[in-house]
Amino acid sequence: MTANPYLPPETEEYSDALLRPERGRALAIAALVLMTASTVGTALTLRTLFEGLDRAAGTQAPDPETFAAEASSALTLSYLGIAAGLIGGALASWSLFGAGNRERWFFWCGIVVTLLQLVTFPFGTLIGIVLIFGWILRWKEFSPHVSAARSRERDTHP
Repeated sequence: MTANPYLPPETEEYSDALLRPERGRALAIAALVLMTASTVGTALTLRTLFEGLDRAAGTQAPDPETFAAEASSALTLSYLGIAAGLIGGALASWSLFGAGNRERWFFWCGIVVTLLQLVTFPFGTLIGIVLIFGWILRWKEFSPHVSAARSRERDTHP
């Protein structure tokens, strides 16, 4: 088999994952959904806490039991969000750093969700920092011309 001069040389950078960029699509979708759920959980927690504080400030004699019940439900949302974020971050790391999905949509959606994840302090921030460096270091693997060229070469040469 002769080498194609129009393709980059065969290296580890252009691995079998680029021949099948859709590999691990379900894992990538689950990771992004769980990381988004984490951000939504944090937003709902803050909203619930602020609404409780507004209600407590608007009354002459705030009821601490009512506020404690609202804060408890808000923290439950926060705990669920943290758990979803940790699981989603682990799945995204596995998909990004392993031989996971290399489709273009995963790259762009992953960047957006990771930037949202950065604001969910403290665990989401740590996950976001790791993933943002991963997206930056591996952006070439998501290039559509590399995987398309490899699949064309595979189809033309048996």
